[in-house]
Amino acid sequence: MKETKQLLKDLKILISRETGVSPEEVALNSHFEEDLNIDAFEFANLMVAIEEEFNIEITPEDIEKIKTAQDLLHFVEDTL
Repeated sequence: MKETKQLLKDLKILISRETGVSPEEVALNSHFEEDLNIDAFEFANLMVAIEEEFNIEITPEDIEKIKTAQDLLHFVEDTL
């Protein structure tokens, strides 16, 4: 299992690749919609990319709980 620091780095790269937001802009407390201006379509694409990258399933109920980069980090850590 990846350590938290490396996992966060990988998630920042994925977020950047899928949304065009610079990895440097993504902080743990960054809210996807409010701080990073990621719309619903980009967010959905991001969730699919994360499922594929980490071979995990993200349910609609899970997606409702993921609002910040930290939420996403904790979800992926808990799921792996």
